[in-house]
Amino acid sequence: MRWPTREMWNIIEVESNAGTHKMITKLLKVSFVIVAVGFLFAPYGLAMPNDDDFSVLSRLGYFAPAPLELELSSDGKTLYNAGFPVVYVAHPDSSHEPVRIPAPFYLLTAPESATATFSITYVPNGGTDLWGEPCYTFPSEGQTPFNAAASIWGNIIQSAVPITIRACWADLGSSSILGYSGGGPLRRDFSSAPRPLTWYSGSLTNALAGSDLDPSYFDMHITYNLNFSWYYGTDGLTPAGQYDLMSVVLHEIAHGLNFSGSMSYSAGSGSWGYGTGYPNIYDTFMRDGSGNQLIDTGVYPNPSTAIGTALTSNNIWFHGSNAMAANGGVRVKMYAPSTWAGGSSYSHLDYTTFNDTENELMVYAFSSGESVHDPGPVTEGLLKDLGWHKKVDFDFDGDRKSDILWQYATDGTVAIWLMNGVAIASGGSPGVVSDPNWEIKGVGDFDGDRKSDILWQYATDGSVAIWLMNGVAIASGGSPGVVSDLDWEIMN
Repeated sequence: MRWPTREMWNIIEVESNAGTHKMITKLLKVSFVIVAVGFLFAPYGLAMPNDDDFSVLSRLGYFAPAPLELELSSDGKTLYNAGFPVVYVAHPDSSHEPVRIPAPFYLLTAPESATATFSITYVPNGGTDLWGEPCYTFPSEGQTPFNAAASIWGNIIQSAVPITIRACWADLGSSSILGYSGGGPLRRDFSSAPRPLTWYSGSLTNALAGSDLDPSYFDMHITYNLNFSWYYGTDGLTPAGQYDLMSVVLHEIAHGLNFSGSMSYSAGSGSWGYGTGYPNIYDTFMRDGSGNQLIDTGVYPNPSTAIGTALTSNNIWFHGSNAMAANGGVRVKMYAPSTWAGGSSYSHLDYTTFNDTENELMVYAFSSGESVHDPGPVTEGLLKDLGWHKKVDFDFDGDRKSDILWQYATDGTVAIWLMNGVAIASGGSPGVVSDPNWEIKGVGDFDGDRKSDILWQYATDGSVAIWLMNGVAIASGGSPGVVSDLDWEIMN
């Protein structure tokens, strides 16, 4: 097992604000404190990730980093080195027909429209990644697609706290692993945590808390394999035989946003919670084919062979309401092959179901010649279920292009222009609200169908109403309730 060393690294840091790049050279001292296992872990019974988790990948000629020692804070609420490395695999079938999925128009908007920013630190030649893998100079031309991928995420999620990434360019000695990510801190029971006794990734924790709770630690560590022929363009026109770096970065950042959980597997037995007894928020949505939660210890003792069997059953499903709404109202199948593949199993969408679809980005393997610059509705819905707040656009028809909402002041007629750039693709009126006491308070995607809906409130008695929209038509509507105390104001 290779360990990070205490050393001084000269770092080139690139801050990406949806396409605006600022180069800052500085000296950064990164200290990794390794505490004796008997002293630190015995009181909490922390379980180490098993090398068996990575044995299948090794037998297939894959490379995956050795798991790190888990490090728990004195109050038991912060866990370091716990984000298991998740790998992205090059598709072994060169005859596979590549797909090209461009980024939607609204994801490539001006920097000032971004709702999250990324601070990317490129490890210089001679440094190492978190797992001790030597890093080489990150190619300058590779930083362009990296920042473009960060820009796409910056126009999807919301965070007032810059999301920090430490990126390494390494010789992984593998022709199968495109890259891997993990290693960020996890927190539970912070002041704004939506669910108690549950671990959240550092990036999601900070977004929910509104401040950086671990400023000395990166939110995610991502390593890329220099042994591939990489395409550094951002136009999606990846030549045959090359791998689109922008797509791979987009994929690995998603894992750093908490698209992974705590399940571990060894010799037929499965477990969760990193040995702490607390699940990752990702784990809480996972169910078997019968609808049983994998973290329900009444059905699946932790640890147990029952969990191990479920993890290799090809029958695991994500049951978040937003992900399901984006999946046609049905549960989302996850990757759970009959042979556990550490770094791939459980942390990806099912390959057979989602490959070659608009949701392809988060399957476990990626083909040369492809480009996928859109996370896809299921992945966006899944992240929303985990707790990420999404950027809200006036997009009433779900084409990822902002539309224009109007209301006539005299008679209350509501109208919508469905836009295509500067042109009106179509338009219409969903109805007339003649009572001026009804006021439009904002828009939001209340049913998770990726189409903006209209939020109303009655000025005198506080009644709230929602129009669920499908283009310019009202699909359905209703009132969630009345807030008669008008000191309560809707924050949109």
